[in-house]
Amino acid sequence: ERDHRRRLVVMVGNTVGNLDDERKFFRHSLIGFAPGDLLLIHVQLVHAPAEQPSEIRRRDPALVHGLPAGHADWLRGPFDRYCDGVTDVKFEFELDTHCPVPGSYSLDTLATITVGGRRNRRFSVFRFKRYEAKRLADFLVPFGWELVEEMPFGTDTASPTHSLLLFRKTARSE
Repeated sequence: ERDHRRRLVVMVGNTVGNLDDERKFFRHSLIGFAPGDLLLIHVQLVHAPAEQPSEIRRRDPALVHGLPAGHADWLRGPFDRYCDGVTDVKFEFELDTHCPVPGSYSLDTLATITVGGRRNRRFSVFRFKRYEAKRLADFLVPFGWELVEEMPFGTDTASPTHSLLLFRKTARSE
């Protein structure tokens, strides 16, 4: 009775960007969906081609301006709450252009904390991934997902920083 109902998978709020390996996720976790089912994902867009790391460093706002104060306060919270004697927390980004999705790159957020007179410690606290929408769509084709609609958006309509991508499940899958 339920076979005819179309399902919608929604992945917004950096969900796809938090995946360690998009290939494994789309191959294994969404395998049970039927032709006609829909997938809506939200992604942050690249600011320069992944093959040009110097351009990324020059153009990506996070690398140019650093972590916004609100994000820094939020990420610092657990250190202040659970590490006795924290005197300083500094954040930096590490660029990784070797991601599973061609054309994508990630910014790993690293925290260096100072605790009293002890040696500094480093932690990986967050990852921001950026995708090239067309190459992500091409990447999903072998897993049986075809792009139906791309809806880029951002504060500057001439240069969108995010996109919603709507996919439909096809009968084809690797």
